[in-house]
Amino acid sequence: VKRHAMMVLTHLILNDMIKVKGQVCEVAMLIVSDDTSLNDMSRLLFNELSKRSNNPVYNLIPDVVGQMSINDAVKKADFKA
Repeated sequence: VKRHAMMVLTHLILNDMIKVKGQVCEVAMLIVSDDTSLNDMSRLLFNELSKRSNNPVYNLIPDVVGQMSINDAVKKADFKA
């Protein structure tokens, strides 16, 4: 279910059907997922977002870091990934 949700979310975001807002932290946490397909899809999403000029990824960083720092499920080592 996570894979299909991630595929749909990636499609919607990259085709400008929805805006990247508060849920970007959950997508960022998938970068350290054990499931390699989720890991690859989340990296692809952020890579494609970084290529766009209308929504730079660096504008999302404060929200991602803030949400990840208060989340108990995120380990310190995950920040290095």
